[in-house]
Amino acid sequence: MGGRVLSEQEEAFEQLVQAAEQPIRDWFDWVARTADYHGHGKGELTYPTLSLSAEVGEVNGLLVKFMRRTKGGRVELNVSELSEAVRLKFAGEAYDVLHCLAFLIQELGLTLEDVIKIGKEKLEARIERGSQTASHRLDEKSLVGKTVVYCGLPYQMLSESIDSIELGIASGRGVMTVSRAEFYRGFEETEQ
Repeated sequence: MGGRVLSEQEEAFEQLVQAAEQPIRDWFDWVARTADYHGHGKGELTYPTLSLSAEVGEVNGLLVKFMRRTKGGRVELNVSELSEAVRLKFAGEAYDVLHCLAFLIQELGLTLEDVIKIGKEKLEARIERGSQTASHRLDEKSLVGKTVVYCGLPYQMLSESIDSIELGIASGRGVMTVSRAEFYRGFEETEQ
């Protein structure tokens, strides 16, 4: 067998971890056994991908209904504003997304553990390159709060998200939001 021998405490902990992971593995296997669509188990990606998109659309539909009810078209929604029935509707739709995602993962010939490992490595590589968003970075590379030169003009970087950057116009006349890609194409330097 090789390797070091686990202490009783380490072995007990390892058994707890395996016991906690088992229901997820059982569910993933159950999804594979109950799948019933053309090409299932043969690497067919069309149905799992389109059904995943459709289910995400249903989650978005719940948000649209909320916006319509508020009459102001307010976009922000906090779980504390939801009735228990609506929260459970979100949970049901989230399950459908998870179920379709499992189909896609299985057709790719992967396990949940594989996808988690791949995703973690991808995120770690982004952090290492410094391209992960400031809201997720815990290092000194963040430009939020600093003056940056964008397209030849100075701006105060107010925030950075996964897809956009908010810049305060240095003259104090307003705020503008640009896509991350657009910002980094026009980004020149950071003023000290």
